[in-house]
Amino acid sequence: MKMKEKKDCKIVQDLLPNYIDNLTNEETNAYIEKHLEECEECKTIYENMKKELKIGTEKPDKREINFFKKYRNKLRILRIILLVIFMIFVLDSCRKIIIISDLSNKAEQYAKSSNYHKISIYWDYENEGFTKVEVYRLGDKIKNSTTQLSTDFTNKIITAFGRDRKIDAQNIEHYITNIYEEENGKKTKAILNTESTITNRPENILKTENWWELLIHAICANIRETNYNGEKCYYIANFDFSQDTNSYGMYVNKNTGLTVGFGQSKAVGEIITGTQNYKYEFDTVTEEDFIEPDASEYEKVSNAIND
Repeated sequence: MKMKEKKDCKIVQDLLPNYIDNLTNEETNAYIEKHLEECEECKTIYENMKKELKIGTEKPDKREINFFKKYRNKLRILRIILLVIFMIFVLDSCRKIIIISDLSNKAEQYAKSSNYHKISIYWDYENEGFTKVEVYRLGDKIKNSTTQLSTDFTNKIITAFGRDRKIDAQNIEHYITNIYEEENGKKTKAILNTESTITNRPENILKTENWWELLIHAICANIRETNYNGEKCYYIANFDFSQDTNSYGMYVNKNTGLTVGFGQSKAVGEIITGTQNYKYEFDTVTEEDFIEPDASEYEKVSNAIND
């Protein structure tokens, strides 16, 4: 009888893991449960085995739960970071759109002016020297004075006086023009009554065709506040200008919206090198600015009407 009981205990103990995991059939369950009621030793083994299996299954579950908690927390933090970056991007884009729109509206008003004095200074690579261009506009009259100073100190001044303005189908201005040339102080040539175009008015470089174009250009642009030649300006880079100098960036006057310089400048006396520079005066031009020199004083005089 004892041998039979020992044999039953061994069978039951072998079956206990499957019994605990509910892998045994009903007949086997009945056999095990009856034996556990009669055998304290197997019952104790069963209780201990059930506790160990329970502990063994709980630990992985806790680790898995902790992993998913950490994953959710990291995902939440990532979402917050991405939301903050997106909000910064939106706010910065809105700021740039407002600045560009405001500057463009101001420049558009000044571009329509019929009384202005514009000064341009830039390095002329073709002539290897500085070139200064002054444009005077008063109604239908215009004067363009170009001074070229080369590295060998050769000074050349060409002044054109335009009158009888006409605008063609392409919106290009044509003038009857008298042109006077001087070189190193000598009055060398005068060309009278020739038709020419003189286009050097204030420009609205920030003008865009529509809101979509403004949005794209504003997103790409870099804008910061600065001072340039004593004027409060915005420095704007990476904007899609029609100018060849757009890769340098430009300085735009805060009050007028007009461009006052391109590129990073370096002062040498009163001349700025390495860039193009502009200065504007409005409602200061008078008839006295259009008093022409005496053509008879020039060495060579040609008249387009007679020629």
